[in-house]
Amino acid sequence: APGRNADGKTQCYYETLAVERTASDDELKKAYRKMALLWHPDKNQHRVDEATEMFKVIQHAYLVLSDAQERAWYDRHRDQVLRGKSTSAGAAGAPDYDDGPDIFEFFSAGAYSGFGGDEDGFYAVYASLFAELDELEREQGEDDADAPAKGRGAKATAAPSFGTAGSEWADVRDFYNQWFGFATRRPFYSKDKWDLRDAPNRHVRRAMEKENKKERSVARKEHTANVRELVEFVRKRDKRVQAHTAAMDVQAREKEVALRTRRVEEQRAYDTERSRMAEELAAEDDSEMVERLQAAVNDLGLDGRKGRKKGKNGKNGADDSPMSQAAAGGVSAPEAEGADEPDPEMLFCPACRKDFRSLAQWQNHERSKKHLEKVAELREILREMGEEEEDDEEEEEEEEKEDGEEDEGDDDDEDG
Repeated sequence: APGRNADGKTQCYYETLAVERTASDDELKKAYRKMALLWHPDKNQHRVDEATEMFKVIQHAYLVLSDAQERAWYDRHRDQVLRGKSTSAGAAGAPDYDDGPDIFEFFSAGAYSGFGGDEDGFYAVYASLFAELDELEREQGEDDADAPAKGRGAKATAAPSFGTAGSEWADVRDFYNQWFGFATRRPFYSKDKWDLRDAPNRHVRRAMEKENKKERSVARKEHTANVRELVEFVRKRDKRVQAHTAAMDVQAREKEVALRTRRVEEQRAYDTERSRMAEELAAEDDSEMVERLQAAVNDLGLDGRKGRKKGKNGKNGADDSPMSQAAAGGVSAPEAEGADEPDPEMLFCPACRKDFRSLAQWQNHERSKKHLEKVAELREILREMGEEEEDDEEEEEEEEKEDGEEDEGDDDDEDG
C-alpha cells in the first residue's frame, strides 16, 4: 500500500522521497520533484488509483520535511510515528485507564482521505479524534492529585467541536483557541515504573512513588506537547483556515489600497491649496516689489538710460516704461502689457538698466543670475533706506522732544 513498507508499517518520509535524513532543503526539493513526476496520476494511467494515493503521500512527506519546525518534531518522534501505539501497560496494580488513541498515527496524510464529508475524510477523522481526547480528559483528569492545580477538583467542560467543512469561522476559531492552550489533566498511571506493592518497607515505597510521579509528569508534558503539535499540524492543512487567511489577506490589501488612495488624494488637495496660497502670496509680493523697486530707481536716479529709445509718445523717461506702468497697476512688467505682444522698445529692467526686444528675452532675463543678484542688492538698499528713515524719524522725534523741553524751560524763566 502507498506509504507502507513491505511489512505493512508506516514508511519513513525520508524513504518516501528517497533521501538521507541529513538531506538539505535543495536536495529535498529536487527529490520531491523527481518522485512527484514519477508518480503523477497523469503519468500512470494504467494505475491511476495507486498513483493518486502515492502522489498524496509524496506531497505530505515533502510538506512535513520542508517545514523546519515540523521536520524537527518528526525527527524527534520518528521512531514513535513508525512504530505506532505503545504496548506498555504500566506497573501492575495501577488503575486500568485507557491511554487513548495513538495520536502519532494522525501525523500523516494517510490518516484521512480528502476533504469531503465522508467518514474517512479530513473533518470527520479529526473531529472524532479530538472528541475522544476531550472525553478522556473529562473522565480521567479530575482523578489525578498530581495534575496541574487548575484542573484539580473540577469537572472539565466539553471543548468546542472540530466541526465540519461548512462550520462558521467563529466556531473554528474557538476550537483552535481552546486546543492551542491544551494542558492534559490525565494521570498516566500506565507510565509508572514500579509496583508499590513490591516495596519491602515504607522508605522504598516512597522512593518508588517518587519515581512513578516523575514518570507521570514527564508523560503529561510529552502528551501536552504532542497534542499541541497535532493541533498545529491539523490547522496548517485545514481548508477553512486557509480560506479565512486568504480572505483576510484580500481585506488587508483592499484596506491598504484604500489608505494609499486616500493619502494620495489628501496630498493632492494639500498641494493644490499650497500652490494656490503660494500664487496669491507671490502676486502680492510681486506687486509690492515692483512698486518699491520703481521708487528705489527713482530715488537713486537710475531711470535714465544711455541711448534709450523714445516711447510711443515720443518722450524719454521712466513714465513710459513697463516698470512704471506696472508700478501704477500693481503687476509685473510683462503682465502690465496685457494679452497683446508687448512693444520691444518698452521692455526695460530698472534694476539692471537693460532694454529687451521681446517678452521671451524679458522672461529669460528675470530668471538670470545677474538679475536676481541686482534685485537682491536693491532689496538690501531698500532695507538700509528703511532703517535710515526710521533712524531719521527717531532723531527728529528726539529733537522735537528736546526743543519742547527747552521751550518749557524758557517759559519758566520768564515767569520767574
